[in-house]
Amino acid sequence: DIIEGLHKCGVQKDKLDHMTCPVKCDEILKRTYTLKEEKPIRLGFAGRVNAKQKRMDLVPVLVNKLQELGVNYYFEIAGEGDYAQRLRDFAAGSKLEQRVRLVGRLDRKAVEEFWKDKDICLSLSDYEGRSISIMEAMANGAVPIVTETSGVHEDITDGENGYIVPVGDIDAMADQIASLDRHRDRVSIMGQNAHDTICPKCQMRDHLQYWETLIENIAGGDS
Repeated sequence: DIIEGLHKCGVQKDKLDHMTCPVKCDEILKRTYTLKEEKPIRLGFAGRVNAKQKRMDLVPVLVNKLQELGVNYYFEIAGEGDYAQRLRDFAAGSKLEQRVRLVGRLDRKAVEEFWKDKDICLSLSDYEGRSISIMEAMANGAVPIVTETSGVHEDITDGENGYIVPVGDIDAMADQIASLDRHRDRVSIMGQNAHDTICPKCQMRDHLQYWETLIENIAGGDS
């Protein structure tokens, strides 16, 4: 998507290339999912907690919609930003502390554990590049439900290993969460598919080969 966008702006395609930055991904996915409907389906977000890009100002709208739909959910938000305190105030004021929790900034070593504890990864962004956070979530078997920003089609096939909704369409996002809440068997299938999509793209040998080839071409004057 980014390459096509640059090409439309006048950059020649033979001057453009792209690669995937590997994220940690175990070859075999080992985790559990919340399959019993009496237990809350576990939602997660990891990133900057701001309104300008990440649209965390839409979290209260989403949460209220989930409440209306009767979704049994638990939502953990990892990260810090200028909207974090407002979300804490919202959760407290709405008496939803048992549903919505901000866990603050995570140590890099805690990211894998965070996502293996989640059934669903959410992104409400207005724009993104290739989201490392979404890739990390998928690598650990979380099902992505994300807005249609640049890069998501690179990894997500709608309805197979996640869901893509229009930017700003909170109703569509809530409906997809509600659907997975009602059909918990889909979560483990789609989560496995998410992992299986990301894992082949995160082989370090391929990443190193890309850079070796690029450097050789530059050194040989072929760039």
